[in-house]
Amino acid sequence: MLIKQKKKNEENNDLLERIKSEIQSQLGNRGVAVSGINMQINPNNISLSIYISGSRRLA
Repeated sequence: MLIKQKKKNEENNDLLERIKSEIQSQLGNRGVAVSGINMQINPNNISLSIYISGSRRLA
């Protein structure tokens, strides 16, 4: 049981890292400098915080 849980946690961490990387890449392509991304997956929801340090482009 513990091994299955550990594997599930590793899969979730992999997924989170891929999502974070994609968000940072997409925002970077649009001229937004991202200083950090925090994401947490819970059974009933997903929490996402994006910290922006600046923008190279004016609205």
